[in-house]
Amino acid sequence: QGRIKQAELKEALVGSVIPEEEWNEWWSRARNELRIDPWIDFDVRRGAHAEIVLRNAPRSAVDEIAERFFAHDTTMADRIAAVRKLREVVRAGAEPEPELVGRMREALLPSLANNPDVARALEAHYLLQDLQSIAPNQLPDLPCDAEALCAKIENYELLLEMEDDEYAARALQELAQRDGDKVFERAGELLPRARPALAQAIWTLLDPEHHVDIAVRALRTLMENPLSNPETYLWAMRNLTEGKWEHLEDYLPLSSLIFELFDQMEQWHRLVTIGGGTNEEVAAAKWLIGKVRTLISGRNFALLAAVAKEMPLDQLQELRRIIQLHNAVNDVFRNGADRALRLTRRELEEQTQQTATVVDPDSGIHYCTKKGHAWAVRELHELNTVRIPANAREIEKARSEGDLRENAGYHGAREKHVLLLQQAHFLQLGLATARVVTRDKVNTEQIGFGTRVIVQDVDSGAEQVYTLLGQWEAKPEEGIYFYKAPLFQQFLGKRVGDEFTVRLPDGTQRRYRVKSIENALASGEWDVGEGVIAEHAASE
Repeated sequence: QGRIKQAELKEALVGSVIPEEEWNEWWSRARNELRIDPWIDFDVRRGAHAEIVLRNAPRSAVDEIAERFFAHDTTMADRIAAVRKLREVVRAGAEPEPELVGRMREALLPSLANNPDVARALEAHYLLQDLQSIAPNQLPDLPCDAEALCAKIENYELLLEMEDDEYAARALQELAQRDGDKVFERAGELLPRARPALAQAIWTLLDPEHHVDIAVRALRTLMENPLSNPETYLWAMRNLTEGKWEHLEDYLPLSSLIFELFDQMEQWHRLVTIGGGTNEEVAAAKWLIGKVRTLISGRNFALLAAVAKEMPLDQLQELRRIIQLHNAVNDVFRNGADRALRLTRRELEEQTQQTATVVDPDSGIHYCTKKGHAWAVRELHELNTVRIPANAREIEKARSEGDLRENAGYHGAREKHVLLLQQAHFLQLGLATARVVTRDKVNTEQIGFGTRVIVQDVDSGAEQVYTLLGQWEAKPEEGIYFYKAPLFQQFLGKRVGDEFTVRLPDGTQRRYRVKSIENALASGEWDVGEGVIAEHAASE
C-alpha cells in the first residue's frame, strides 16, 4: 500500500533481519536517510507512530535539504547533516542556490552572536564555514573566528557537549595551537568519555614515542568501565587486537587483553541474564557481547591464533578452559576457537589440561574467606597502582638505552611486565567469581570448604589433619590447603565414618577413614575485613 508505520517496520525486521540489540543503532542511521530520501515522506514527530510513505514522484534533493534544515523541530545535528548533504549535491555538479544558502546563513547567525553556550556557538561557526566552502562567492565573511570562540573554553569537557565529532575535532586542533604541550594531558583525560571519532582525533595528537604514559592511562580508564562508553571501548579493543598500536604491546600485550575480553564478556552476560544494571547498561552489555564475539572470531579466530603462538602452554590451557566453560558464547564459537588453538599449538592435542582450577566448572564460582578476599583486593590494587606502573617505567627507561635486540634489561623488564599483568588478570578473574563464606555458613556434616578434618590411614592407623580453605588462604606448611586442589577434591563430600581411596601425587593409593569434621572458621580469625587487614599491614 506504499506506507508502513515505524513500529510495524521494527516488528517486521527485528529478529529475522536485524538483531534486537542492533536495532537502535541501525534505526538511527536509517531514520536520517529516510528523512532526506526523495521518494520517501517521513514525519518523525509522531515517534513510533510515524508513517513511512512512498511518494508518487520524487522531490528534489535541494527540497529535502531545505525541509530538514528549516523544520520547526530541527536540531543542530539535523542542520549539520543537511549542509553536508548539500555539499554532496554541489560536488555532484549542481549549482548552489544563492537564496537557499543565504537563508541558511541567516538562520545560523543567532546561534553565533553573543551565545553563552560556547559549544553551540562553535558548531554554528563551523557550519557557517562549511556553507562558505559550498558557495565561497555568495556569502560575506564570518563575524568572528574559531580562535576567538575557543579562547572562551576553560574546560576541555566542553568538547563532549558538541553534537558533531568532526567539529569537536576541529575545536581540539584550535585548542592544541592555543595550549601547546598542555593539550596532550587534557585531551588524554577526555578520551575515555569521547565518542570514537573524537577519540580518534585525540589519539592522532598523541605521539607514539613521547605520550605513551598518557595513552596507556587513558585506555586503562576506558577499560575499567566499558559500559559507560561501549563504542569507544570497542574502537580501542579493535585497534589493540589488530596490531595497529604496536607501540603499546609492552603495556597492553595481547596475552593479557584476550583474558580481559573474556572476563568482560562473562560479566556482561551476568548483567544481561541476572540483572543489576540500568537499562542503558544492559543494552550496552548486549551490544558489546555480540561485537566482541565477532572481534575474537573474525578471520577464523585469527586473534586467538596470534595469541596462542607466544603464550606459555599452561596459560594457553587456562584460556582454552575458560572458552569451553564460557557462558556468553555458543558451541559453534567454542568449537571454532578450540580448533584455532589446536591448529596453532599441536601440543594441545597431546597433553591433558593440568592447570590448577581457579573456578568451579559446575557452578562457575569458588569459595574464600573474608580475610582471603580482602587480601586479594589489596594485592590487585597494589599490582595495578604500584607494581605494574613501576615496571612500565623500567621498560621505558631500558628502551631509552638503545638497541633493544641487545638490551637484556629491556627484555627482562618486559617479561616481568607480562607476568605482572597475568597475576592481575587471575586475581581479577578470581574476585569476579569468588563467594565469601563466614564461620556461620560452614557445613560440618561433610568435608568441604571451611572444614578441618582428621582422617586415618586404614592400613597404618596414622592420622592426618587437614584444613581446607580457598586458594588465597592456602599455606601447606601450616596444614592449610586449597579445597579444590586435585588431591583434596577426592575428600569433598565425605562424612564421618566414610572410607575412601585417594590417589596421591606420586601415583600411589591410600585408603582413609574420616574420623572428625570441624568448623575451621569457628574462631572468627578468618572473618576479618579489609580495614583490619590494612591496619595490620601498616603496623608491620
